Amino acid sequence: NTTCSNWSASTVLTMMKSPADVSASLLGKNATLAWPSVPSATTYVVYRNGVSIASIQASAASTMSFIDVLTVADTYNYKVSACKDGYCSSVAGQVEGSVTVQPAPQTPTGLTAAISDANIYLTWNVGVDVAKYIVERNNSPIAFNVTALGYVDSTALPGMSYTYRVKACNANDLCSGW
Repeated sequence: NTTCSNWSASTVLTMMKSPADVSASLLGKNATLAWPSVPSATTYVVYRNGVSIASIQASAASTMSFIDVLTVADTYNYKVSACKDGYCSSVAGQVEGSVTVQPAPQTPTGLTAAISDANIYLTWNVGVDVAKYIVERNNSPIAFNVTALGYVDSTALPGMSYTYRVKACNANDLCSGW
């Protein structure tokens, strides 16, 4: 004759569905991720190249998003897991979002300066994958978004000595040295 105890309390676990495909876009150094919301998810875990980088609260929005600020030239792959009560969905088989940050361009070469009409005219050689140039005079920036292969310093004063330097930046705002 065997006597058994009563059943323990039951627990209901809900398997979380993985978010559908994650999309990623790049603007400057910011990778913007987006994915459709998962019903009943309370948080999402964002993975970059297989490593968890953020846990964000779910919202009532139909689409969730996250911005990752990138500083190194590389390719970044993203996946997202939906979570509730400490249980998270798998990211296996999920189509990942991917962005590539291009390396900084080479430092501009061939910088020349000429004086004419009380202006100083700067020119330099073209760079590869350059979105803009930054010009400094005496170690202080005087122009931030130069898109031409030259710059006219119309604020130079007669009798003063100036030192100029130029660096190149790509579309991701990664810049060369001086």
